[in-house]
Amino acid sequence: QEVLNGYVNAAQWQDPQATSYVALSLANMAASGIPPGFNVITGALYEKDTAGVYDKILSGK
Repeated sequence: QEVLNGYVNAAQWQDPQATSYVALSLANMAASGIPPGFNVITGALYEKDTAGVYDKILSGK
């Protein structure tokens, strides 16, 4: 809401499920000998033009 209202220019969104479960999966892969050598995006920096997406997620609409 703060980005949409112009109080700040940008904000960070980070999905708690992505950061917890993906980290556990990567740790399990490494422990099993599978090299976890790929990029997993768990967060997003957003500005006013895409803030509505994250506002909808956070509001539960």
